[in-house]
Amino acid sequence: MRYKKYLIILNILLMSIFTGCSSVSAENYIPNIDVRGLTLKTSLIQTAYEMYNVNLGNPDTFSEALYKDYGKESHKHYKWLVSSYNEMSDGMKKSLKIFLHMVIIWIMHIVL
Repeated sequence: MRYKKYLIILNILLMSIFTGCSSVSAENYIPNIDVRGLTLKTSLIQTAYEMYNVNLGNPDTFSEALYKDYGKESHKHYKWLVSSYNEMSDGMKKSLKIFLHMVIIWIMHIVL
Protein backbone atom coordinates (compact mmCIF):
# COMPACT_ATOMS: atom_id res chain seq x y z
CA MET A 1 0.00 0.00 0.00
CA ARG A 2 2.79 2.42 0.86
CA TYR A 3 4.49 1.55 -2.39
CA LYS A 4 1.46 2.74 -4.41
CA LYS A 5 1.31 5.98 -2.45
CA TYR A 6 4.96 6.81 -3.23
CA LEU A 7 4.49 5.79 -6.85
CA ILE A 8 1.52 8.16 -7.24
CA ILE A 9 3.43 11.03 -5.61
CA LEU A 10 6.46 10.35 -7.84
CA ASN A 11 4.26 10.29 -10.97
CA ILE A 12 2.60 13.58 -10.04
CA LEU A 13 5.98 15.16 -9.37
CA LEU A 14 7.48 13.93 -12.64
CA MET A 15 4.43 15.05 -14.63
CA SER A 16 4.65 18.50 -13.05
CA ILE A 17 8.32 18.80 -13.90
CA PHE A 18 8.09 17.53 -17.48
CA THR A 19 4.99 19.49 -18.45
CA GLY A 20 6.64 22.70 -17.26
CA CYS A 21 9.75 22.20 -19.35
CA SER A 22 9.93 23.23 -22.97
CA SER A 23 12.62 23.22 -25.59
CA VAL A 24 12.89 26.88 -26.58
CA SER A 25 16.29 27.72 -27.97
CA ALA A 26 17.98 30.96 -26.99
CA GLU A 27 18.22 32.11 -30.61
CA ASN A 28 14.46 31.91 -31.19
CA TYR A 29 13.41 33.39 -27.87
CA ILE A 30 11.74 36.79 -28.16
CA PRO A 31 10.87 38.31 -24.78
CA ASN A 32 7.44 39.88 -24.51
CA ILE A 33 8.31 42.16 -21.62
CA ASP A 34 7.79 45.84 -22.28
CA VAL A 35 8.97 48.19 -19.54
CA ARG A 36 7.57 51.68 -19.78
CA GLY A 37 7.99 54.79 -17.70
CA LEU A 38 5.21 56.72 -16.06
CA THR A 39 2.68 58.09 -18.46
CA LEU A 40 1.90 61.77 -18.53
CA LYS A 41 -1.63 60.99 -17.30
CA THR A 42 -0.27 59.23 -14.20
CA SER A 43 2.14 62.07 -13.46
CA LEU A 44 -0.56 64.73 -13.83
CA ILE A 45 -3.02 62.90 -11.59
CA GLN A 46 -0.34 62.25 -8.96
CA THR A 47 0.69 65.92 -8.99
CA ALA A 48 -2.94 67.06 -8.72
CA TYR A 49 -3.48 64.66 -5.81
CA GLU A 50 -0.36 65.95 -4.06
CA MET A 51 -1.43 69.56 -4.66
CA TYR A 52 -4.84 68.73 -3.20
CA ASN A 53 -3.35 67.12 -0.08
CA VAL A 54 -0.93 69.97 0.56
CA ASN A 55 -3.53 72.69 0.19
CA LEU A 56 -6.94 71.18 0.99
CA GLY A 57 -7.08 67.49 1.81
CA ASN A 58 -4.70 67.07 4.70
CA PRO A 59 -2.38 70.06 5.10
CA ASP A 60 -1.42 69.03 8.65
CA THR A 61 0.04 65.73 7.47
CA PHE A 62 1.50 67.11 4.24
CA SER A 63 3.05 70.10 5.95
CA GLU A 64 5.97 72.26 4.99
CA ALA A 65 8.01 70.69 7.80
CA LEU A 66 7.54 67.24 6.24
CA TYR A 67 8.88 68.41 2.91
CA LYS A 68 11.78 70.25 4.60
CA ASP A 69 12.79 67.02 6.35
CA TYR A 70 13.32 65.35 2.98
CA GLY A 71 15.70 67.99 1.73
CA LYS A 72 16.07 71.17 -0.24
CA GLU A 73 14.51 69.85 -3.47
CA SER A 74 11.46 68.50 -1.64
CA HIS A 75 10.96 71.82 0.11
CA LYS A 76 11.26 73.60 -3.23
CA HIS A 77 8.62 71.20 -4.62
CA TYR A 78 6.34 72.01 -1.67
CA LYS A 79 6.65 75.73 -2.36
CA TRP A 80 5.81 75.07 -6.02
CA LEU A 81 2.70 73.08 -5.02
CA VAL A 82 1.49 75.92 -2.80
CA SER A 83 2.25 78.72 -5.26
CA SER A 84 0.73 76.80 -8.20
CA TYR A 85 -2.45 76.25 -6.21
CA ASN A 86 -2.60 79.91 -5.15
CA GLU A 87 -2.22 81.04 -8.77
CA MET A 88 -5.20 78.95 -9.87
CA SER A 89 -8.50 80.64 -10.57
CA ASP A 90 -11.42 79.90 -8.25
CA GLY A 91 -12.97 77.71 -10.94
CA MET A 92 -9.81 75.62 -11.26
CA LYS A 93 -9.61 75.21 -7.48
CA LYS A 94 -13.23 74.10 -7.39
CA SER A 95 -12.66 71.63 -10.25
CA LEU A 96 -9.61 70.17 -8.52
CA LYS A 97 -11.55 69.73 -5.29
CA ILE A 98 -14.55 68.09 -6.99
CA PHE A 99 -12.38 65.80 -9.12
CA LEU A 100 -10.28 64.57 -6.23
CA HIS A 101 -13.28 64.14 -3.93
CA MET A 102 -14.74 61.81 -6.58
CA VAL A 103 -11.42 59.94 -6.90
CA ILE A 104 -11.11 59.51 -3.13
CA ILE A 105 -14.69 58.22 -2.86
CA TRP A 106 -14.01 55.82 -5.74
CA ILE A 107 -10.81 54.54 -4.08
CA MET A 108 -12.56 54.09 -0.73
CA HIS A 109 -15.33 52.14 -2.48
CA ILE A 110 -12.77 49.75 -4.00
CA VAL A 111 -10.82 49.32 -0.77
CA LEU A 112 -13.88 48.70 1.37
